[in-house]
Amino acid sequence: MSSIAQTEAIGYEPEVELEPPLALESAFTGRAGLVDWLIALYILAVGMLQATTYWYYSTYLAYAIAVGFVLLMRLDRGLRIPEFWLYFSLIAWFFVTVLFSDYRTVSAFGARYVTKVYIFAMFVIVRCTSLAKTRLFLKMLILGTGVVAVVGVVTGYSAVTGGGERVLGMTREANAFGYMLLNGLLGGLRLLPLVGKFWRIVVFGYFAMAFLAMLGSGSRGSALAAFAAVMAYFTMEYARNIRANLKVILPVAVLIIALPIITIKLFPNSPLSERLLAAFQHGGESSAQTRISMYKQAWGLFLSHPVFGVGFGTYYFYSGRYAYTHTAFMELLACTGLLGFILYYALLLSLWRRLTRLMRAYRGHPQMRKWLNGSRAAIIGILANGAFAVSHYDKMATILIAVMAGASARLFWGVQEYERARSLELME
Repeated sequence: MSSIAQTEAIGYEPEVELEPPLALESAFTGRAGLVDWLIALYILAVGMLQATTYWYYSTYLAYAIAVGFVLLMRLDRGLRIPEFWLYFSLIAWFFVTVLFSDYRTVSAFGARYVTKVYIFAMFVIVRCTSLAKTRLFLKMLILGTGVVAVVGVVTGYSAVTGGGERVLGMTREANAFGYMLLNGLLGGLRLLPLVGKFWRIVVFGYFAMAFLAMLGSGSRGSALAAFAAVMAYFTMEYARNIRANLKVILPVAVLIIALPIITIKLFPNSPLSERLLAAFQHGGESSAQTRISMYKQAWGLFLSHPVFGVGFGTYYFYSGRYAYTHTAFMELLACTGLLGFILYYALLLSLWRRLTRLMRAYRGHPQMRKWLNGSRAAIIGILANGAFAVSHYDKMATILIAVMAGASARLFWGVQEYERARSLELME
C-alpha cells in the first residue's frame, strides 16, 4: 500500500507524500475490533469517573479486557517494545520493596493498585498498533475528561467569579480534578494533528472549558504543568524557524504573556488566582512550606534506605500526616529506592528518544511533525506534573504514556523497514 493510501485509511490528508511511509493497519480487524472498542470505552469511563467513589474498583475491569486479549492472541510484536518490559520491571520491583518494608500489608495494597494500572498500560501498548487506534483512544480521553471539565465549570462558576472553596468537579479531591484536566489537555495536543475540523473544534472547546475549570480547581501544579507543555509544544514546533513562523509566534507570545494577567485581573477571586498569589507573598504560603519540609523528609528517607526505599506507598507512616510526598521524584526515591526511580524515568526517556528519532524521519511532513511534537510536549507535561504530584500513580497519565509507546514503536519499525528496503535498492 502506498504512503498516501495508508494515510487516507486513517482520514489523513497529507500536504506532502510521506517519506518514509506509515506502517499502519486498519483501526479494527475482525474480532480484535471488539477488544479495541472495550479499551476505548474503558478510557472514556476512566476519564469521567477515575477519582470518584463510583470508580474505586474500576481497574478490575482492565483484567476482563486483558482476558479478551489473551483469548485473541494478538501480540502484534508488542513484547518487543521496551516500555512494555519497563512497566513489567516496575511492577516486580515495587513488590520487592514490599518485602523489605516495615509496613508490608499497606505497601502490598499500594503495589497491588498500581500493578492493575500498569497491567492495563502494558495491554494498551500491545493493542495500540496504529494511528487509527491512537486517534480513537484519545477521542475517548477527551470526551471523558470533557465531561469532568463541563461539570467543574457548571458547579464551580460562582467560585471562579466570586471566590470560595476549591472546586472538586466529579472527583473527590481538588488536585485530582486538576490532574484530570491536565491529562485531557495533553491528550488534546496529540489528537489535534490526527483529526478533521469537527474534532478540532471539540478539542479547542475542551481547552477553553478546562481553563475555566482549572481556575476553580486551584491546582497550581496542574496549571504550571499545562503551561509547560503548551510552551514546549510551540517552542519545538515553531521556534526552529522563527522567520517563517512569525505569524504564529507573535500572537502566541502575546497570549502567553497575557494569560497570567487575564487570570488574575478577570478572575482575581478564583481559587487558582488566590493560591498563585499566596505562593508569592512574603514568607510564602503554608502549603508550599509544608511541601518543602516533606521533600526534605523524603530525601532523608532515601538516604537511609537507598536500595529498597521504605516500601511502596508507605510514606504516611513516616510523615504521620500526609499519604504522599506530593512529588513523583521524591516518592519514588523514598519509597522504592534508586532502582524504582531509574526504572520509571527510563520509561519516559525511552519513549522520548524514540519520538525524537521519528522526528528526523518525518521532519518534512507537517502533520506528523505536529503529532510527534505534541507527544513530546505531553511527556514534558507529565514530568512537570511529577514535580507536584505522584504522577506514577495516575491512571490517565499512564494510559497516555502507553498509547504513545504502542503507536510510536510501530511507526519506528515502519521507518526501519523503509530504510532497510531503500538501502537494498541503492545497493542494487
